[in-house]
Amino acid sequence: MLFIKVYKVLIKYLLKCLITPICITIGVVLVVFVLFNSKISLVYAYTNMLVFYEPESDENLYNQAITPIVTLNPIEEGKEPTEVEIKYPEFGVKFAELTIEDLDYKNGSVFNCDDYAQLKFGWGRSFFSRYPGEGGKIVLAGHLVIYRRLINIRIGIEIVLKTTYGTYKYKVTETNIVDPINNTVMQTDDSKERLILYICLPAEELGKETKRFVVTSELTKGPKGINIPFEDTNGG
Repeated sequence: MLFIKVYKVLIKYLLKCLITPICITIGVVLVVFVLFNSKISLVYAYTNMLVFYEPESDENLYNQAITPIVTLNPIEEGKEPTEVEIKYPEFGVKFAELTIEDLDYKNGSVFNCDDYAQLKFGWGRSFFSRYPGEGGKIVLAGHLVIYRRLINIRIGIEIVLKTTYGTYKYKVTETNIVDPINNTVMQTDDSKERLILYICLPAEELGKETKRFVVTSELTKGPKGINIPFEDTNGG
């Protein structure tokens, strides 16, 4: 009888002081993971990026900016491929050139990173947006001091993005001025391929920005990427 009583007390103690807290902890962790999975992944990706990414020197970035890229897409009319294997660039390097003939912007460098170091020399692809040819939203950030004339862009103007694996053309569909806290610009959208350009707008106070100028354009011509990593997960 004594043994049974001790056994029952021990089980009760374990349930109260050990197993129950563990179960509660596991439950809380699972709930947090489910609700904030995307944000956890975002933090994890940025942490890896900060740990393993060694910033490029200004000299190296400048040399990349002035060196024309070589594209696999023939420029002769009628010879462009309909499908290409996307050549994914390393983080922080130049992989494309952007041209807006109507604004007299020609072959502006596009880096696979939107850190300040890269933005001093051209456009920067937002880390969590898509690449040309993937069929989703591509977000490129730029500095107002370099691309001030972008605010004069009009609906219907063509934007050409020449990458290392193909040339893509987009037509401007809308322009907007948004608040910095508006994060819809950065949200992933794989419903169709769009190119988003955005720059900061200055306030009256020198050195302080309060708005963002956003240009939205839709793909009109360019090869479709094949063997895209996220296709099987529906863009997740």
